[in-house]
Amino acid sequence: MGKRSTATVMSGLRDSPKKAVKQRGKASTYKRFPSALLLRKRPLRTTTKKRVQTARRIQTFFSFLIFYFHSLFRITIMFTDTINKCAANAARIARLSANNPLGFWVSSAMAGAYVGLGIILIFTLGNLLEPAIRPLVMGATFGIALTLVIIAGSELFTGHTMFLTLGVKAGTISHGQMWAILPQTWLGNLVGSVFVALLYSWGGGSLLPVDTSLLHTVALAKTSAPATVLFFKGALCNWLVCLAIWMAIRTEGAAKFIAIWWCLLAFIASGYEHSVANMTLFALSWFGHHNEAFTLSGIGHNLLWVTLGNTLSGAVFMGLGYWYATPKAERPQAAAQTAPETAR
Repeated sequence: MGKRSTATVMSGLRDSPKKAVKQRGKASTYKRFPSALLLRKRPLRTTTKKRVQTARRIQTFFSFLIFYFHSLFRITIMFTDTINKCAANAARIARLSANNPLGFWVSSAMAGAYVGLGIILIFTLGNLLEPAIRPLVMGATFGIALTLVIIAGSELFTGHTMFLTLGVKAGTISHGQMWAILPQTWLGNLVGSVFVALLYSWGGGSLLPVDTSLLHTVALAKTSAPATVLFFKGALCNWLVCLAIWMAIRTEGAAKFIAIWWCLLAFIASGYEHSVANMTLFALSWFGHHNEAFTLSGIGHNLLWVTLGNTLSGAVFMGLGYWYATPKAERPQAAAQTAPETAR
C-alpha cells in the first residue's frame, strides 16, 4: 500500500511540470481567442446534432418552396382542365337540347324531382326536432339532393348557370343557346318538383294536413321576405351549390360526396334560398293545408328574386370568376375538342 502511494506521488511530481506548461499554454490561447473556450466546451456529439438539424431545416425550407411553386402550377393546370370539362358539358347540354328536346325536358324534370326528394326528407326530420338542432340536421341530410343530381345524372338549372357561362367563354356554345337553354331547364325542374309534391300529397304525406307544421311555416315566410333578402340569399346559395359541383368535378371517389355534403350543409344551415328547392317546398305547401296568406303571387315573388340571385352567383361568381382566375395563356380555346363529356 505504502509503495503504491509513494509511486503515485512520485509520478504526480514528475508530470506536474508538464501539466503546468500545458495549462499555461491553454490559458494563453483562451486569453487571445476567447471563442476557443466556448468551442472547446461543446461536446462533439452536440455540435454534430445541431449541424444535422440545421441541414434538415434548410432542406425542409427548400422543399416547401418547391412544393409551393409546384402547387401554383398545378392549380393553374387544374383550373384549365376543370374549365375544359365544364365547357365540354355545356356543348353536351346544347346538343341534347337541340337533338332530343323531349330527353332534355325529362332529364330536367328528374333534377327537380331529385331535389324535391331531398326537401321532403329534411322537412320530415326537421318537423321532429328542436329548433336549436334543426338547421344542422336538415343541412347534414340535404346532400342526397345534389348527390342524386350529379351521380345519377340530370339537368339542374342552378348548375347550368355555371356550365353554360363557361361554355360561352370557351366558345363551345353561343350566347343565344345559353339563354334558350336556361329557361327550359328552369321549367323542366319545376315540372319535376311539382310531380314529386303531387306524389307525396297523394301518398298522404304527414307534413301537409296541419297548417302549423314546419313546412307550411317556412313556405309562408319565404313568400313574404323582401326582394333584396331573397336576391342575396339566392346568390349565396348557388355559390355554394356551384362550388359543390365544381369540386365534385375536380375530385374522385369519396371526396366527391364530402365536397357535396359540406357545401349543402352550409347552404341549408345558413338559411339560403335555392329556386329549385323552393319549387317543391311551395308545391307541397300548396297541395296541403296551407295558411290563407300563402298565395301564388307570393310564390312568384320568391321564385323571381331567388332565380336572379342564383343566376348571378352561378354565372358571375363561379363561371366568370374561375375563367378570369385562369391565366389568359392557359384558358381553353376549343374545349369541346380537348375534353371528354363529363359530369352533368
